[in-house]
Amino acid sequence: MAGHSTDAMRLASLFYEGILSPDAWHGALSETTRQLGASFFHQVLIDRAGMQVVANIASAESLRKANEYAQHYARNDERLNVLAGLKPGEFMFDFDHFDARHRSRSPLYADFLAGERVQSCVAIVLHRDDDFRDEVGLLRGSDASPLSDAERSLLRQLAPEMARAGRLRVQASRLAQRAALGFAALGALPRALAIVDPLCRIEYCNPAAERFFALHGACKVLGGRLRLVDPHAQEGLRERVARACAADGAGAGVMRVGQGEATVSISVLPLRPEHPLAMGSRPWAMVIFAGPSLAASTVMPPEILAECLGVTRTEARLACALAGGASVNDFAIMQGCSLSTARSHLRSLLHKTGCRRQRDLVEVVQGMWGV
Repeated sequence: MAGHSTDAMRLASLFYEGILSPDAWHGALSETTRQLGASFFHQVLIDRAGMQVVANIASAESLRKANEYAQHYARNDERLNVLAGLKPGEFMFDFDHFDARHRSRSPLYADFLAGERVQSCVAIVLHRDDDFRDEVGLLRGSDASPLSDAERSLLRQLAPEMARAGRLRVQASRLAQRAALGFAALGALPRALAIVDPLCRIEYCNPAAERFFALHGACKVLGGRLRLVDPHAQEGLRERVARACAADGAGAGVMRVGQGEATVSISVLPLRPEHPLAMGSRPWAMVIFAGPSLAASTVMPPEILAECLGVTRTEARLACALAGGASVNDFAIMQGCSLSTARSHLRSLLHKTGCRRQRDLVEVVQGMWGV
C-alpha cells in the first residue's frame, strides 16, 4: 500500500480485519461512510442470472429501506447497468452519469431515494464471479456537496483494497461453509476418521474415532498423538503418515493390524490444502480406520467418500466402481460418458488421493470399506 494516504491505509486495515468478522466489516463500512461524508451505506449481493438481491448489509437506520430496495427497485436500478461495466476495485459517482433531468424522472431517484433525503451515491464494485455481483453504495444526503478531489483520491486508493478484502471475505465464507458441511458428513460417518500432522498429532477425530480409540486395544491416543500398540505397526503408520504429508510427491497408503474379527484396515491419505477440511497450508494426513467391528455396511456411499477424499461426486462414483471390480470402460458405459472422459476422471482421482496407480486407489478405497 505504498503511496497511500494515512486515511486510506487506516480504512483498508479495517476492511481486512472484517474478512472473518461480520461486525468488523460492518464497522469498516460505517467508518468509510462517515469519512466520505455519506449518510448511509448499502452493500448488496446480486444473483446475476435473475438480477435479484440475495443478501443485504446496510446501516442500521436504513435496513428497512434497504429491504424495500431489494424487493421493488433493484431489478430496474440504472446504476447497476453502469457498475456492470466496471471491474472489482473500480467505482462510479452517479452525478457523473445521470443528470438532474434524468434523476427527476427516475422512479428510483424521484420516488425512493428522494423520500430518504438521498441526493447522490458512490458505488464500488467489490467482487464478481459467474454467479454473483457484490457491490456497495455510499448514499449521500441532499445537503452533501459533490465529491471533492480529496475524496475521489481517497476512493481511488481505497476501492482496490476494499475489493481485495471483499474477495477474500467471499472465499473465507465459502471455505467455512464447505468445511462445516464436510465435518457434518464426517461426524455421521460410521468409520473412525482422524486428521493428523506429520508427527501423528491429532487435530480432529470424528465421534466414531473417539469411540474406537476408547474401546479398541490396538489403537490409542497418548499425549494427543495417534499410537498403535504394536511397535512394528506404529513404525508402519509413522512412515505412511510422513509420506502422506510430504511436500513433494505425497502418497497414500494402507496397512492392516490385528486378526480375524479384530482386523483393522488403516488408510492414510494426503489432505491437500484445497480440501475443505484442510487446516490451513500446513501438511496433514487423513487416517481412516475400517473393519468388521467398525461399520455395519462395508460399502461407503459415494457422497460420503467424496467428502472424505475431497473429490467430486462423479470421481467418487468412479472410485467405488473400481473398488467393486468394475473397469474404467465399465464406468464410462454406466455413466454414459466417453472412455477418454472416464480416464480423465481417473487421472484426477489419482492426483487428489496421492495414489500412483489404479491398483493403489482400489486398495485405499477397499481399505476404507474394511475389505
